[in-house]
Amino acid sequence: MCLAVEPLCPTQGRQMTIAIPLFMRRASPNFSTAPELLIVQVRDQQICVRAKLDLSFVSLLERRKKLLLLGVDILVCGGLDRGTLMWLEARGIRVMAV
Repeated sequence: MCLAVEPLCPTQGRQMTIAIPLFMRRASPNFSTAPELLIVQVRDQQICVRAKLDLSFVSLLERRKKLLLLGVDILVCGGLDRGTLMWLEARGIRVMAV
């Protein structure tokens, strides 16, 4: 479910999609239990789209699939189980720990 979407720049140039699991207003310590996911699309070093997704009742498998469907290039999170890390990396999603 999309809570907020803010298009901010034109649709040209190289694009990257970044996902950040949230707990309260900070990066969540764990991807599998984060209640929200912030999606940020960056194009030519500018934020073009910001969206928050409600993950409250979304299983870990569905969370993984959602990242693929959203075209996420990078997942930035505090913690991730090894199985999910391997699953994401095998599908081309880079994981950055914070």
